[in-house]
This record gives sequence, C-alpha cells and structure tokens, in this order.
Amino acid sequence: MECIEEPIGEPVQTHGLEDEDYWDFFSQCAFGDANPSDFPQLKRIGQEVVSKLAGSPLAAMTVGSSLKAVLKEEHWSSICGKKLCQIEQKEDDIISVLRPSYEHLPDHLKQCFVYFALFPKKYHLRGDELIQMWRAHGFLDTQTPDETARRYINDLLQLLFIEKVPNQEDHYVVHDLLHDFAESVSNGEHFRIEDDFNVCIPRNVRHLYVSASNILKVYMSLEELKKNLRSLIISKAQEGASCERVSSSNFNHILEHILKELRSLRVLVLCNPDGMLPDSLDHLVHLRYLNIHESRNFINVPKSLFKLYHLQGLSLQTQDRIMKKELQEGLSRLTQLRYLKAPKK
Repeated sequence: MECIEEPIGEPVQTHGLEDEDYWDFFSQCAFGDANPSDFPQLKRIGQEVVSKLAGSPLAAMTVGSSLKAVLKEEHWSSICGKKLCQIEQKEDDIISVLRPSYEHLPDHLKQCFVYFALFPKKYHLRGDELIQMWRAHGFLDTQTPDETARRYINDLLQLLFIEKVPNQEDHYVVHDLLHDFAESVSNGEHFRIEDDFNVCIPRNVRHLYVSASNILKVYMSLEELKKNLRSLIISKAQEGASCERVSSSNFNHILEHILKELRSLRVLVLCNPDGMLPDSLDHLVHLRYLNIHESRNFINVPKSLFKLYHLQGLSLQTQDRIMKKELQEGLSRLTQLRYLKAPKK
C-alpha cells in the first residue's frame, strides 16, 4: 500500500503574475507579433485595462484576444470602454469578462471547474484526489482511467482556468477572480462555512465545506441538507478562530448523528485531529469516495466500512496506526474500489 505524506489540500498564500510579466503576457495576447511601442495610444489603453484585471491570465487572454483583431484606437476604445464599465460595476469584479470563456467550455469541464468553488480561495488541491471527487459525482465515466481523466486537468490548465502550484507536484489552485466566478456560476450549490463565517446554509446546497468548529451548523440544518447533499468536507478548525471549539466527544457524537441523516453523500472528507468515524457506516450506500486524514483517533477500521459496496476511492492518512491485516481482509469486499491510499505500516 502507498504511504501518503500530504493532506488533500490546504489554503496557502498564492499570487498572480508579477506586474511586468503580466503586462508581457497581456501584450502577447493583444498585440501578437506587433510591438506595443509602435502603438503608444493602444499601449496606454492596454495598461489601463491591465490595472483592472488583478493578475488573472484568463482575463488577460479573454480581453487581449478581442483587442488583437483590430489594432486601432477606435476599436480598442470601444472594446475597452465596455469591458472597463463591466469591471467597475464592482471592485475587482470581472465576472462578465470571464463568462464568454466559460460558456465555450465543454459541459464536462464546466462542472469540473465549478467544483473548485467548494474549497476556500488559495486552496491547493491534489490532482489525484480531485479526480476521485470528480469521479464520485459522475463528472467522469466510471470506466475512465485516471490517466485519461488527467486530460481534464490539463485542459483546464491550458485554458487558464486553473494554475499549477509552484514547487508542489500535482497540486492545483484557482486564481481568486476565477474562484469568485466559479462561486457565481454555482449559485449556492457549492458552499463553505469557515471559521468566523457566520452564515446560513442555502437550501439548494449540494456540496458543503465546513470547519470542524462549525459542525453544529450542519446539525441544525440537517432537515434541509439530508435530501440533496452530495459532498461533505470537514476541515480542521484554524487556530485563533472566534467560533467556540467543539470538544472531541461532542464532535464525534454530532458527526455520527449527521452521517445517519446524510444518506445521499457521494464524497466524505474528514480532516480533523479529533475526528473519528462512527462504527455504523453501512447506511451511506451511495458513498463513492472517503478520505480520512490527520485523525489521532482513527486507529481501527469500522467493519461497516467494508459494506460500502459502491466505494470507488479510499484514502486513509492517519498516523500509520491502522490495522494492516484488518484493512487487507476487508478490502476484498469492496469490488468497485479502484483507488487506495493508505499507510505502508
């Protein structure tokens, strides 16, 4: 079995292109082989546009390609006047500029991209974990090999909807502006309750990311969630959170009750040092992907886990203390399992 050393992902600071590099990229998109210095008026307009795009490569490509067709001031003023008005409707808002690029995506890439809205901004997602979540929701055909599924990631990279994380192999992130755009397209179906985030859960939510310190909010909303919720990502509480911390025993009691009600889940990710799975899981008959990591309490594998006959992906990253023999004996019952990450020892 393969040992995992990294979590599914975590929010860290990322930045767009540096100003000079971003201008060079925009110039290539807008001027092509022409020299911007030969068009001082167009260069001035272009620099004004660049100042509004917050370093988003996709925004630069989208606006630049519409300018490139005609290198004349009248055309650029007309195009940029419309674009800048759209951008200035709200600070750093280029949603209307990005929408045409999104609308040209194939349907399967649209839903793969929008799934990034579930996670916080600047969140680094592992490619292999991302593929398993996509597969669990039917974004990928069940018979599609993971190698083929990586074409989806590569397509989103080439189209500038996602970016590679520097110095981290197989990790991906979405630019802040594109994250805002994904949230707007999602229209509440992908939702987060983070630390210090006092909000009500939308009735139409299907995918939920919640900090462990806010687990009570999920419990209080079960009546609305239990029919439609397909993803539940529980992250560890951040240090210094203003939300009252839930004790270990209370957290696990609440989690057990929540999972009994959320019978339509396809994806369950538990990233909480105090978290542990309840003994009874066999009611999660639709679960396709289960990821447990950073849990100090997850030592023995619940026998009911091996009754999740539709499970396709299983990732256990839990201090190398899982009973290897117990795990190996149970895995033979999971006939649909095609992805496994677990400690070697």
